[in-house]
Amino acid sequence: MITPLRILALLAIVFGLSGLFMAVVPEDGMMLGPVHIQYPTWDDYLHDDPGQKGMNLEELFEIYAQKNGPEIAKSDSLARIRAHQLAMKRFQFPQGDSCVLDAFFTTCALATPIRRVRILHYGDSQIEGNRITGLLNNWFQSNYGGRGPGWIPVVEIIPTDAADQDQSDNWIRYTRYGGGPTSGHDRYGLLGAFSRFTPSPFHPDTSTSTSKTVPLKPTHDTTYIRPSAHKAWFSIGPRRGINGRYDQVRLAIGDLQDTLYYSVRSEQQLIDTGAWVPRPNMLTQTWKIGYPPSALRFQFRSKGSPNFYGASLESDQGIYVDNIALRGSSGTEFTRINRESIRAQVGNDQVAMVIYQFGGNTLPNTTRAEQVDYYRRVVIAQLARIRQLFPDAVLLVIGPSDMSIKDKDQLVTHPFLPALRDVMKEAAFDQHAVFWDMYEAMGGRNSMVQWVDADPALATTDYTHFTYEGTKVIAEWLIQAFEESRTSIQAPVQ
Repeated sequence: MITPLRILALLAIVFGLSGLFMAVVPEDGMMLGPVHIQYPTWDDYLHDDPGQKGMNLEELFEIYAQKNGPEIAKSDSLARIRAHQLAMKRFQFPQGDSCVLDAFFTTCALATPIRRVRILHYGDSQIEGNRITGLLNNWFQSNYGGRGPGWIPVVEIIPTDAADQDQSDNWIRYTRYGGGPTSGHDRYGLLGAFSRFTPSPFHPDTSTSTSKTVPLKPTHDTTYIRPSAHKAWFSIGPRRGINGRYDQVRLAIGDLQDTLYYSVRSEQQLIDTGAWVPRPNMLTQTWKIGYPPSALRFQFRSKGSPNFYGASLESDQGIYVDNIALRGSSGTEFTRINRESIRAQVGNDQVAMVIYQFGGNTLPNTTRAEQVDYYRRVVIAQLARIRQLFPDAVLLVIGPSDMSIKDKDQLVTHPFLPALRDVMKEAAFDQHAVFWDMYEAMGGRNSMVQWVDADPALATTDYTHFTYEGTKVIAEWLIQAFEESRTSIQAPVQ
């Protein structure tokens, strides 16, 4: 029979054993056979380490908002926050040379109706869905002209605020990163990925159809499809704001081995129909709609699909910040993508800046200092390849955000994160790139916990990724860094 006395005795035994473990287990844990055991110590329990909590996010925002306001009463905590305010607002330059960005802002100001200027924003899942990038794009286009989100994949795997997208269910997506189907070649283009509605013929395991081609029936009916042809479609609709006011669409395809018949419609209106004959090089086709379309539907039929490298939603002038999210990537793919496929997709547009925002996917597998130094060498190689591709572009490296792991009963910054941030900064300066320290901007050590606990939450409970509100904060800080770095070159009046 359970009695209150027995319950109290059981609790006393549990608390006693817990206290014994806290006393005998060393601070750094102990090995029990192949198992590493960690347990909070009495010192952990009795003493609250203020450094574990990082900075108070409300105080951080309060100081950030008071640019020219009255002095706040100083304390050790606020002094630490004030020191981080500098990193929050500013870029860091190689050899302290802030003139690195002068040519960039000059290029932005000279965006003309006959040449588009592009900022390529490469990153991992932190920028998926056009997060961060979209707000940067709006700011640049508000200052320098341009309409539309720029390059997007024809098949998007997650919802994005760049455009409303839909497609038939027979598309196959090939990526240079993150696993998935193998294409058998390295022509992945500007976005590091492409899509097809038939399997890649270059992969040795790809089966091919043995059916014979049936000649097209002699008719003016463009909807007729020969029995051996495959068909597919995708649609693109605009979102609100500047992103939704584009008036032309550019489509990039490659490896066209069979004649591809296409049609483009806006609602019930036929905009264009035709055919592309086989060719070895990348083909880009532009449709000048002349007005912001409500939605466009592209339909295709062919015996074999070409590679669809993406569609650019744009106008003839201005600047575009292209969102190129490589989920699961550590930013190591640039040396493994065919250079000509990237250059061909960019075409005559001028690339003024490449933003390189990676590092978060490297940390989970980092357990030794040697791995951190290896990543430094890898990043240098990737930045060097980007510089070869776009010799006139400014490189901006964005370090990783804070990331929490479990240490006993505490959530703390990954132990190798500051070192990884440091080597990314070294790699950036080695390649004469600008660096922006997102880790310090957030508040530094153990700040991620406060971003998760904020109201509204600024990060998710995986203690790695930002929420939509959190990405807005990061984008606003980046915009302020650009504003502060702008020279006397002024944007043209829109």
